[in-house]
Amino acid sequence: LLGQVPLDPALREAADEGEPLVWTQPSSETSQSILRIAESVVEAKRSTFKPLPVLS
Repeated sequence: LLGQVPLDPALREAADEGEPLVWTQPSSETSQSILRIAESVVEAKRSTFKPLPVLS
């Protein structure tokens, strides 16, 4: 489980309008939850990333 996002009518409203809630209400609890999940995904990807060898 990466995280939990609270049920928030503002999330539905923002989605209906095509606007990311993290842009329209960045300080809301729901936005903060979404951002924490995104950060977890990025960190997990970084920890498993292996750079390609450099060809010369």
